[in-house]
Amino acid sequence: SSRAGRVSDSSTSSSGDGTPKFAGSISAAAAAAAAGGQLAASNAICSGVFRRIVRLQGLRVLSCNASSIPDAHLEALSTLRGLQELRLSAAGRGAGLAAALQGLSGLSSLELRHPSVCGELRGCLGGLQQLQVLALGLCPKLADVIMPEVAQLQHLQKLALPFPLAAPHLRLLSHLPVLQELYTWRHIELDVLGPAHEQLLKVTRLVAGSINGRGKSLAAWFPGLETLCLKRCSDLAALSLRACVSLQELLAGECSQLSDEGFACLRGLRALQRSQVEGASQVGKRQTFQQAMHIDCIATLSMCVQC
Repeated sequence: SSRAGRVSDSSTSSSGDGTPKFAGSISAAAAAAAAGGQLAASNAICSGVFRRIVRLQGLRVLSCNASSIPDAHLEALSTLRGLQELRLSAAGRGAGLAAALQGLSGLSSLELRHPSVCGELRGCLGGLQQLQVLALGLCPKLADVIMPEVAQLQHLQKLALPFPLAAPHLRLLSHLPVLQELYTWRHIELDVLGPAHEQLLKVTRLVAGSINGRGKSLAAWFPGLETLCLKRCSDLAALSLRACVSLQELLAGECSQLSDEGFACLRGLRALQRSQVEGASQVGKRQTFQQAMHIDCIATLSMCVQC
């Protein structure tokens, strides 16, 4: 609808305020992995529709599957100077897409799904200084060479990345003063701690494939954490969760190595309201689990224990 300044299709989903629904992106990532990373072309727009879209100079929001559009043609998106939100599925090398982004300095939200783009995005993200939402979790070949540019996005509030994160990455992200939500479908390594100013003070929501605490407290990096979601959880005790005094929600899957002692660490989380643990085959075999169940503050407790 050009009158409303918005064009969309069913290729991506968003919340009522126009920002990407990251939970939906997780499901899309799983579907892409199951399909070998190939983009579905069933709802892709054709070249004729694309040419009409880039003529809509008043367009503010664009959400579409452009996987059938040649990469070189995507550069035409740079003519949409008023574009504020872009949710795009694309294919090809990514050079045309990168060129388009260099002309879209007014973007406040960018969500990409691209199976091939890699180094092409280097050099174009740093210029998107108005970005509040950056979702690159569905760009599986994207490498961490983009991190210095991401660290320049001072208005960034939500960030999704497709590669593992370690202490050097977290230090870069600590320079983002208003970052509240951090997502990676891979691993986070809490190996070396730095001074207090390197903490990610504003991050309240953390989603990761897994976290290796290496004996370091998760709160040392994320002191304000309220929601923690882990696809795979080895042992909660190793993350020293008792120091996460603000934690309200814990969602953990594939917890086959979670021990009674690890589960017992939840007793110290006075703010915890919801806990969901799946695949915890080792939990409940010792008396410490009975002690751990005395967590008065939890309003919702969901457990799937494999016997």
